[in-house]
Amino acid sequence: MLTKYVQNTLHKVIAAKFYDRAYVEYENGSSFMCFSLKYAYDRKVIGWLRYTVTLRAVQGYVRRLAKYKGYTGAVTLQYALLLNDLPYDITARGVIYMDWANRPKPWSN
Repeated sequence: MLTKYVQNTLHKVIAAKFYDRAYVEYENGSSFMCFSLKYAYDRKVIGWLRYTVTLRAVQGYVRRLAKYKGYTGAVTLQYALLLNDLPYDITARGVIYMDWANRPKPWSN
């Protein structure tokens, strides 16, 4: 249930173009979903509950992915994917956010 809630929120943020290659490269936006969530909240695309629940889910996933390889410092999704020898460009990160339920989880293999 939580996964669907997070997925729905991520879809809203992506559909509103807050996490999008063109926005990132041409509008000085962010390739960080955490910032994208905040932009969407500030512009009333998502509410406070969706913002906080999804932010915690994304941050928790990124930390767990990095910790799997022994890294415990501040980390971005891009770096956590790199640590795990997974594709890490903006397209790969977008795929993760578009299909949250099937995101890479190397600890479950």
